[in-house]
Amino acid sequence: MKEIIANTEIKAKSVRLVTDAGSNVVAISEAQNRANAKGLDLVQVNTGDVPVVKIMDLNKYKFEMKQAEKEAQRKQRQNVVKVKEVQFSFKTQENDLSVKAKNASKFLSDGNQVRVVMAIEGRIVGNQALLEKNTACLKAFVERFGEIDFVQKIEVQGKKATCIIKAK
Repeated sequence: MKEIIANTEIKAKSVRLVTDAGSNVVAISEAQNRANAKGLDLVQVNTGDVPVVKIMDLNKYKFEMKQAEKEAQRKQRQNVVKVKEVQFSFKTQENDLSVKAKNASKFLSDGNQVRVVMAIEGRIVGNQALLEKNTACLKAFVERFGEIDFVQKIEVQGKKATCIIKAK
């Protein structure tokens, strides 16, 4: 939370006092006298050549600022996209692939993104024809889900072929 400047901590000679009636530039002493007359605090809400101040209850203002900060953090946590991962290799049997596809489709229906990782084993890394066959297998696995968007296209990185998908 940012530091709140109030009452005698305001060092400017004149301030812009915002009230229900409007705003006008007054001397700091006059603004402080108005706040004291109402039994409230003079709070600086904005800085500048002429600081902007309001007459309000300081504790209530601090509470509202904390609540707004908590709400912003809560919304930020809600907007985080989770990425789940499914791994398999070229040798993985069809039944195991269907189980992994079922899990991945569950992740997609929950609104998560899915990183599909296919392990490339042995000499396949150096053989371009076998590498293309493996990426075709990965593409066939991804096509099981129907309409999806690629967040990251299929890439071969070392001994892994990966892509990240999400539901449309």
